[in-house]
Amino acid sequence: KLIDKLFLFFFGKTIFLEKFLKKHNINFISHTTFVTGKKSYTKSLVWIPDFQYLYFPNFFSLKYKVLKKINIFLYKIHSYKILLSSKSAFKDLKKITNIKNNKVLVNQFTFDIPNINYLKNFSYLKKKYNLKKNFFYLPNQYWVHKNHRVVIEAQKRLLDQGKKNIYIYSSGSKEDYRHPQNFDNLFKLVKKYKMQNNYFHLGLIPFIDVMSLIYNSLAVINPSLFEGWSSTVEQAKGYNKKVILSNISVHKEQNPKNGYFFNPYDSKELSQILFKINFKLHKK
Repeated sequence: KLIDKLFLFFFGKTIFLEKFLKKHNINFISHTTFVTGKKSYTKSLVWIPDFQYLYFPNFFSLKYKVLKKINIFLYKIHSYKILLSSKSAFKDLKKITNIKNNKVLVNQFTFDIPNINYLKNFSYLKKKYNLKKNFFYLPNQYWVHKNHRVVIEAQKRLLDQGKKNIYIYSSGSKEDYRHPQNFDNLFKLVKKYKMQNNYFHLGLIPFIDVMSLIYNSLAVINPSLFEGWSSTVEQAKGYNKKVILSNISVHKEQNPKNGYFFNPYDSKELSQILFKINFKLHKK
C-alpha cells in the first residue's frame, strides 16, 4: 500500500493495484475509499459518507484527522469523481477544498424496502423481544455521536411526570472504539433513573426484524448529533412512518413527510414530542 501510494504521488497511478485492475479489465470502481490515480486505466468513484470530524474533532484521534486531510488531497487530484450522500456534505467539502463542482456527484440514496407482507407481525415481535404494544424505536448503533442520552433524559422527564406508558426499544452494536464506555455509561444512567421497564436494548438483530420494528412502531427516533445520510430515516419514510429527528441539516434535507424535529441537546423538547405522539394514540 505504501509503495502504491508513493507511485500515486509521483506518477499519477499505482503499480501493484494497477497491474491487477488491468489484468481483470476493470474500468470503474465505485464507492471506494482509495483512488486509482488520474493516469490509471481504471476510474475510481470515491465515496465520502460525511465530514463528522470537522464538527466534532474531539471524537477522533489526531492520526485519523491527518489521514483524512491527506485523503482529501488525493481524492481531489486522483479520483474520477467524488461521491457524496447529501448536499450538506457537499457544502462541507467546499469549505475545506476548492474542488470543482463537476468533480462531485451527490447521491441521496434510498432503499428498496421489504414488502409489508414479508415483515414479521406484532405477535412474533412481542414473543421474541417481549415487546410492549405501543413503542418508539431507536435503531442506532451505540456510538457517542448517536446521542442516545438525550432520549434517556427525555424519557426520564416523562416518568417523573407520571407518564409511565412510554416505551423505547433500541437496537444496534454496543461497541464504540472511540468511546468504549459509552454503552455501559448510558445503561448505568437507565438503572440510576429506574427505567429498566421503559428503555430497552435488543442488541444486534436481523435486518427483517429491524424493518418490522420500524413498521410496527409509533415512530422511529434518530437523535444523532451528526449523520451523513440516515438510512433509518429513509427506511421509515418508505413505510410512511412518523420520525422524530434531531434538527441537524441533513435530517432536514431528508425532509420526511411525517417528521418531528427537535434540538438534539434539549431533552424537554423531545419529551414533549414523545408525549404528543403517545397521547394522540391513546386519545383515539
